[in-house]
Amino acid sequence: MVQVDRGRYTVSMLDDSRPVTAMRGKAMRRSAEGRTPVVAGDVVGLVGDTSGNEGSLARLVRIEDRSSLLRRSADDTDDAERVIVANADQLLIVVAAADPEPRTGFIDRALVAAFEAGIRPVLLVTKGDLAESASDPAGLVSHYGDWTWRSWCPPGRVLTRRRAMGSTQPPSRLCVSF
Repeated sequence: MVQVDRGRYTVSMLDDSRPVTAMRGKAMRRSAEGRTPVVAGDVVGLVGDTSGNEGSLARLVRIEDRSSLLRRSADDTDDAERVIVANADQLLIVVAAADPEPRTGFIDRALVAAFEAGIRPVLLVTKGDLAESASDPAGLVSHYGDWTWRSWCPPGRVLTRRRAMGSTQPPSRLCVSF
């Protein structure tokens, strides 16, 4: 499953990655347990016209077992958690080191969601060249560094960012993982 949009589903076929448009089959519309959400990342079974041609429409008849499920908590007006993505291996948490300053509360919430879902979180810090310290942009390395910082970033294997236009500082390098 690649995209869900108002009852229409875009599925990438495993054999050749062609996009196929589908809708729920009759058996998937209601079940004894209620409606199961179909989300990006789901591996689904299709029947009907899976050619991917203009105007073709397949039917979604089943959702395969999920290896992971990332959810967001309910808000004040809703009592149910919402499923965001299924079958994810990693969650890339992207934050800026400066302009705007990173919010550790956001990072913490994303980490909790990833850990609960059994997904490996990766923290990617951008704009390191704008931070006061190139070795510890915004204090994130020291804040989250006890979570096996060194083992994930061996020499020669770090995520890099190109130098900002007009910057005299060297390109920033930072990779934090948990």
